[in-house]
Amino acid sequence: GASFTFAGGYNDPAPLAANGHRTTAVVAIDAAVFRSHTVQFSDAAIARELRKASAGFAPHPALDASRPRAVVTGNWGCGAFGGDPELKFVLQWLAASTSGRSMVYCTFGDPAFAAAAAAMVDTVRAAATTVAGLYSLIREFAEVVSPPLSPAGTSKPRKKVPSLFKFLHFALRPPSP
Repeated sequence: GASFTFAGGYNDPAPLAANGHRTTAVVAIDAAVFRSHTVQFSDAAIARELRKASAGFAPHPALDASRPRAVVTGNWGCGAFGGDPELKFVLQWLAASTSGRSMVYCTFGDPAFAAAAAAMVDTVRAAATTVAGLYSLIREFAEVVSPPLSPAGTSKPRKKVPSLFKFLHFALRPPSP
């Protein structure tokens, strides 16, 4: 609108490297379009998104020589592209973890999702599960949400996808005494 005007240059407080460049990097990762919500839970879609995030979050030798810095990310591909925020959160967390990076997740003013994601992190940490263990649970959830094709070449995906976070909370709950 008319109120959006240039107010001056931005002074970046990020430190400079020996070559005089900023010690930050911006990485853009393309997102797949999911016209059907259940498609993103297929093995192929999960593998693609995890590979993309892993490639984007991989440490860069020139920038991460001493210690990989945190990845700052958010609901990648969740708006017009139809991505599931819970799935994207967990996949990006897996990718950041395998890259040796911490993750700062921006929920863009969604306090309910911020609280749900924080509770998910607490549950996973309390269960002391591994990246491989969490990935296996995502695959288990995916089999329910996006069943493989039958021998006849058809499947009946769910109309409404249940919450991945609820599934993980249930699967990772402590055993009853």
